[in-house]
Amino acid sequence: MKILLPVDGSLYSAYAASFLKACAPFLSTTPEIEVFNVQRLSSGLLTDLWDTKAYQNFCRAGAARAFAGVRRAFDSLHVPVHEKYATGPVIETILKEAEAFGPDLIVMGTKGKTNFDRLVMGSVTTGVIAGAKCPLLLIRSPYLPKGRDLKVGLAVDGSEYGVQAARFLARSADRLGAQTKVSLIHVSDDVDDVFYYNLVNPGYFKAVETAPDKGGDFFEQFNAKRVAFEKEESDKAFATVLPVLEPTGLPLEEVTLSGDVGPILARYAEQMGLDLLVMGSRGLDNGEAATTGSITTRVLAEGKIPVLIVKS
Repeated sequence: MKILLPVDGSLYSAYAASFLKACAPFLSTTPEIEVFNVQRLSSGLLTDLWDTKAYQNFCRAGAARAFAGVRRAFDSLHVPVHEKYATGPVIETILKEAEAFGPDLIVMGTKGKTNFDRLVMGSVTTGVIAGAKCPLLLIRSPYLPKGRDLKVGLAVDGSEYGVQAARFLARSADRLGAQTKVSLIHVSDDVDDVFYYNLVNPGYFKAVETAPDKGGDFFEQFNAKRVAFEKEESDKAFATVLPVLEPTGLPLEEVTLSGDVGPILARYAEQMGLDLLVMGSRGLDNGEAATTGSITTRVLAEGKIPVLIVKS
């Protein structure tokens, strides 16, 4: 397996390297890792130093500092690790290197931001998610798995993106611990449920208003229908990935949650102590992520558990 690890000298890059070291046996028996740094100068320095020996030395020194921050993590790994740097716009340069190197996986440290921050500042992580053609493992914290038997969450919504994520997980099953547990997680949005029942029965709440003494019965019926609807939707979603994962022999459990999908996924992952949350994604550019509230970006903004994003 070929792995691209973009680094910038931050703590988050060190977190990513440490997590990669801890998970190397799960990723491949013979991983090949490229540690990649992008040097970008301010406009004033660019004008003064562009294409000069001083400029090259400046970039080389900056890259060396970034490499030093993660080198310790690979000292005892005994796998090929290549260090490389380039200059240019960060997102475009990382994607260009990914195209040239052809990684099976991109691993990145990210601090996570709100959607508003992404709109104002832009996000390297969001940009790489949008443009990458391979899965991405995104690390938010110094968290490390406690053993070979992992607790993995797979977000499923019934779409082909969830199925692609399940296929990636199934391909890695033989390298996971025999007792690695996979939780299939489906989140039903409350707002959509209420809208659904108002749509099919527009006189429902009007009836409650005209017969307040029977309101309890109405709401009990409403909640029962809502629970049944959630289960039906969850069962449909689970049915798309079970044929992919059941042959692996990994222990599976089905989890149905309700609420705002991104925050609920992030909160559940942390509360249950998951080692990894796996998600399928079509990828969004920075503008789309900010304006549509991408579930992927919401999970990254609000959670700290490592997230594996599988592009379809």
